[in-house]
Amino acid sequence: MTTPDSASPVPSSAWSRVAGGLRHCGARLAAGARWAAEAGVDTLYPHTCAACETELPDGRSARLLCEGCRSRLVRLDQAWCRRCAAPAGPYAASETGCRECLNEAFPFESAVTLGGYREQAGPTDGHGSLLRSLILQAKASGGPRLTAALTQELLEVRRGWFQNLAPDAIVPVPHFWAQRLVRGDLAPQTIGAVLARQLRRPLQHDAVRKTRWTLPQARLPGSNRRANLRNAFAWAGRPVAGLRLLIVDDVMTTGATVKGVAKVLLEAGAKEVHVAVLARSTG
Repeated sequence: MTTPDSASPVPSSAWSRVAGGLRHCGARLAAGARWAAEAGVDTLYPHTCAACETELPDGRSARLLCEGCRSRLVRLDQAWCRRCAAPAGPYAASETGCRECLNEAFPFESAVTLGGYREQAGPTDGHGSLLRSLILQAKASGGPRLTAALTQELLEVRRGWFQNLAPDAIVPVPHFWAQRLVRGDLAPQTIGAVLARQLRRPLQHDAVRKTRWTLPQARLPGSNRRANLRNAFAWAGRPVAGLRLLIVDDVMTTGATVKGVAKVLLEAGAKEVHVAVLARSTG
């Protein structure tokens, strides 16, 4: 079976997930659309912390996390590699690379993150960091509001990086059309909407399209991730020539996903590409 997006078939085993997702996707996609429109303005939800549901002291505040969660989540002094966004020691050569990326060739110029996926300090759920737990919670039940809350923290903690970058547009990592039906929160879209509004930059959610169904990267060993995404992205025709673009996603591990998107944008004429993610995993 072919699709409007691509000539690649969708695996038959995936159609049951698509059919099941159709029953629930309407409300979740509507919530995502509202967040894309509001881009972080907390007017449609109770004034409670997006992470722990504690009532926020100031109902008029646009902040979505309570001070308790913020203090456990955010490490203002955490250094990161400016090239690949991996957590770095205080004496690491973070401008030219770190031990995670010195031998890597990236099509993007720089990267930024809120913190490490497993290295972040704070309470854990037994399987990783607080940041990791919140990202997984957003995928499962927390939805766009929790993703938006983490994006707010990314922007606040790394504000200097974003201001110095001054991108011409924000490009969320795309999903294949069938995968969009079964996913609850499309995190890159929410991240992109919040950053676009706060930075007053256009959101180019249709600059790149995903051409086929791929296995979730998190389920694959690092050696298979590049093959899984080979030729999985294509330019969608929107003009990008001469632009400085910022790709956004929730988690970066090997970088195969953002590399694929960045390569497509550069081939379409983009001047340079940078990356922002909520978390960077090195495991």
